[in-house]
Amino acid sequence: MSMGLSEVRNHANLILNIIRLITKKENFYDVKNEVMESVRSVIPCEKISINMIPKENAKEVQLVYSYTNKSSFGEGIESNLDDIISLPRESYSDFIWNAVSEGIYSYTFSDEKNYQQRAVFPIITSQGIDGFIYFLFKKNFFLSRDNICFLEEIGLLLGISIERTELNKKILESKMRQREMAIAFDMQQNVMSENNLLFLNGGRINYLYKYGETMKYLPKLSKRLGGDYCEIIPFENRSALVFIADVMGHGASSNYFVPMMKGILKTCVSMGVVEPKNLMNQMNQLLMKELDKANLFITAQAVYINFEDNMLYITNAGHTEPILFSQNEDMFWYSYIGENKGLPLGIDSSVQYTQNQISADEYDMLLLYTDGILEATNIDGIEYGTDGIIDFCRKNKGKGYENFVERLYEDVLEYIRHTDTVLQDDTMLIGVELGTIQKDS
Repeated sequence: MSMGLSEVRNHANLILNIIRLITKKENFYDVKNEVMESVRSVIPCEKISINMIPKENAKEVQLVYSYTNKSSFGEGIESNLDDIISLPRESYSDFIWNAVSEGIYSYTFSDEKNYQQRAVFPIITSQGIDGFIYFLFKKNFFLSRDNICFLEEIGLLLGISIERTELNKKILESKMRQREMAIAFDMQQNVMSENNLLFLNGGRINYLYKYGETMKYLPKLSKRLGGDYCEIIPFENRSALVFIADVMGHGASSNYFVPMMKGILKTCVSMGVVEPKNLMNQMNQLLMKELDKANLFITAQAVYINFEDNMLYITNAGHTEPILFSQNEDMFWYSYIGENKGLPLGIDSSVQYTQNQISADEYDMLLLYTDGILEATNIDGIEYGTDGIIDFCRKNKGKGYENFVERLYEDVLEYIRHTDTVLQDDTMLIGVELGTIQKDS
């Protein structure tokens, strides 16, 4: 059963509050208790524990949080650990390790007579499964699909908090500002989704993200972090949701919204909100208050791609115009998708976004991008712009789409080669190869 709009908003608001907490407090150990208190406020639990799996010692498990409801266990105690307790791996049941190895939640009855349910939800980071949350629920409480989605998101958000903690440890150890920014830039890239995904009928999605380059093709880290972000969410190998966004401005204020966008996007999709216009409406509502306080806005674009029939569903929130094109050795043609260019996120809470439905049968590639590539300026002060993109595509007809976004980016670097400037802004390029379905003759 699908959730109503108000239910989606209520669940997402709770996740948003946790994201704010994780963003403001940079240490996992400073947020774990408050996060689990939020969980206990909506999930009736008798026991909860957070357990980390150290990579350096596979024989131990670190118990970093433990809660027991004293009212249900006689003289039992209600406790939140301040210290880390190391326990032997074999002290945990096969039920737990089976759930962890599968990488998904698992649950069972611990007492069939009392119908007392227990569950395990892995804590997932970009490096894999770093730990798990164990739950023993109150008698006669059963996990609903909505509760499962919520607890899965908690595992992901704790993983993000752990990654932030590890990142900040490295930053504190760094003696140079440039090293600190390099680590932060790596974190920015880690937030992005998996790259180079393959789909039905030869479909492929590939993206490139850069922040600043010199004329000599060497990386140059700016003193400001960027706000470009993309997420590619596949649905098996038949379709995908592609989300691209650019937070206005630079630095901590814009970078602050990147993990927030990721958390909200993942939450909405997990609750079945995948149609671009509905997704954009939800994200605008949930980000509006925070963006208004920061005096920022976000340009964004959501594209649902069906690789079975080459249908595209696109919603634009003030972002750059997507380009559809096709090329072979003899011919080249293209088309801008410029209709229904809505307001950026964070401008108007009452806006209702619309979407374009497009058949891409006559095209082989969809290109999405942020404005960093358009604003690259040559020695004559002329911006690369969309004319530069089209000119590159025309000159490269017949060369195929292998490493297309990388070659396009190199063309931009060549364009600014003889200038004294650098690419100060983020550059995000997403190339979607639409595959080779049978087209009408």
